[in-house]
Amino acid sequence: MIRRLRYLLLSAPFWFANLSLAQEPIYVSGVKHTLTEADFEKSTFYWGNILRTTYKAKIPVSGDYGQDMFFDIAGTLEGYGEVLDLTCIWIDGRNFCQSEPLYHLRFGGNLEVKCSGERVGRDWDHTSQPNLHKQDVLQKSRFVINELVNLGGDCKELELNLISYVQQGELDLSILITEQF
Repeated sequence: MIRRLRYLLLSAPFWFANLSLAQEPIYVSGVKHTLTEADFEKSTFYWGNILRTTYKAKIPVSGDYGQDMFFDIAGTLEGYGEVLDLTCIWIDGRNFCQSEPLYHLRFGGNLEVKCSGERVGRDWDHTSQPNLHKQDVLQKSRFVINELVNLGGDCKELELNLISYVQQGELDLSILITEQF
């Protein structure tokens, strides 16, 4: 029994090293955390006939005692844009149609960050470019949130929500919460 307990205690650091970063708390004035797509809950939905992907994560936060905190969040989303068929466009109550198909590629998304329900910041990156042949084009979108916020000691869980307009995307995000000097 003692031998088994000793084995469990000695191997405990190995178990904790394999936990997802999204489950480990972020400490105010601690280290920078890096998240990848695997740290997010991913789901898809249709907005009209256009497919959207959402990435959501909730991460515990420790160290908010009512002080001013600086949220430094930066990330990239890389993938292939969605093809929009703009052969017919509705402008000012009239429908304009082209004789040739007109396609655009749209890239980007919206990143919203809250802490225990209180808004910390939001950023979006949208790009649209002509694409006459419906070719796949790899594009990188960037998101940056740098906000000084005082949540009165109520910041206990960081909530990240990204709605993506990119198909087959790769997501990387870094998070650092520090106190104001």
